[in-house]
Amino acid sequence: HELAFIVVLFLTSILRSDKLLNLSVIHRAMLDDFEKLAHILGIKVAKCISYSQLKRLLQLIDYEQFNTMNELYFSFIIKKDAEKWFSVDGKELCGTIDGVSGAKRGLSIVNLTRHQSRQSIIIGHYDGSKASEKPVVRDYFEETDIRGQKFTFDALHTSKENLATIANKNGVYLAQLKANQKEMLEECELVNKHF
Repeated sequence: HELAFIVVLFLTSILRSDKLLNLSVIHRAMLDDFEKLAHILGIKVAKCISYSQLKRLLQLIDYEQFNTMNELYFSFIIKKDAEKWFSVDGKELCGTIDGVSGAKRGLSIVNLTRHQSRQSIIIGHYDGSKASEKPVVRDYFEETDIRGQKFTFDALHTSKENLATIANKNGVYLAQLKANQKEMLEECELVNKHF
C-alpha cells in the first residue's frame, strides 16, 4: 500500500503543479500534499519519501514495461529522448601553441558529448584558427547517420548548410545565433514574429 500511495502522491503532485516541473519541484509538492492525501485515502504512512529515496525509486522503473502498459491501456508511448542529445564543441589542447614561431592558436580537438552521461568522443581535430573547427563539424554531420539524434552547438556552427544537413538527415538541433549572423538572425526574428 505504501508504494501505491507514493505513486498516487507523485502523480497528484505533478498534476496539481503550476510551476515548471523538475524533480525537486515535484518532491516539494509531494511534501505539501502528503498529509492531506494520506487522510483522504485513509492510509497510515509515517512520513513522505525523501528526495534521495524518490530519485532511487524512479531509477528502478522498468521503462520498457511502462511503455508496454501505456500503449496497451492508453495507446500512447512516451519516448525517452534525453539520451539522444549531444553537444558539439572544439577545445584547444594546452601546451600546443608554439610561442617561438609566434603562433596564437594550437592543436584543437572537436568533441561530441552526450548530454545525459557527459561522455565525450573526439570526432576530429584541427590545427590553426577557430574557423577550422567548422569543416570538422560539417564533415561529421555529412558523413554520419544522425537520424533521431539531437544536437546543441554554439553560433560558430549555426550555418544554413549545417542546419539543412541535420534537418535533411532527420536530426534535430538547438542552435545559437549572434548579432554578426545578420541575415539568419533577421529570418529567425521574422519567423518568431509571425509564429
